[in-house]
Amino acid sequence: MKATSPSKKGPTQRSPIRRGAIAFVSLVSIWLSVVVTHEIISTRFFPKVGSTQFTCRSGARALYESLQQVTAQPSTLPVPERVALTSFRKQLDPVWSQVRAIKRVCKTDKDVDGLKALRTVEVLRYAEERAIRLTAIDLTKWRARAPQLLEALGRKNDVIKKNASSPLTDSPAPSSPKEKN
Repeated sequence: MKATSPSKKGPTQRSPIRRGAIAFVSLVSIWLSVVVTHEIISTRFFPKVGSTQFTCRSGARALYESLQQVTAQPSTLPVPERVALTSFRKQLDPVWSQVRAIKRVCKTDKDVDGLKALRTVEVLRYAEERAIRLTAIDLTKWRARAPQLLEALGRKNDVIKKNASSPLTDSPAPSSPKEKN
């Protein structure tokens, strides 16, 4: 006698509802991938460029002047790197938010000298940002190191004061009666 076993459904014999759910999830994930990829590519390679009131040369001059105004301001308080960069970029933002539009105007007008000047001002801006970053990092390092060194000096002074014969001298107190004479 043969025992009959319940029918086993293999991978090719899935229920229609399960096949529909798998197809739906697959289509949604493919659609999502295509949409997100399109957004990334269009944002990265085809950025939206606004309009500007500047010509190529006046725009390069305005960018340079705004950079000079920001860098001429004295730094009042030492701040961490990210705060310094954020502040620097915020102060540049009104004019520098138009740099793509100015570059487009220069390319449209085929102003080679204007493009060179614009590129030089951009490189100067990045050099200024780098200087701010390095200054902030260096300053942070020294801020951390100075208290440690001063604390170590304080411990050494405490040891010297305990051994001192007089508060006005740094020489240790004599330890035997022969040294007193």
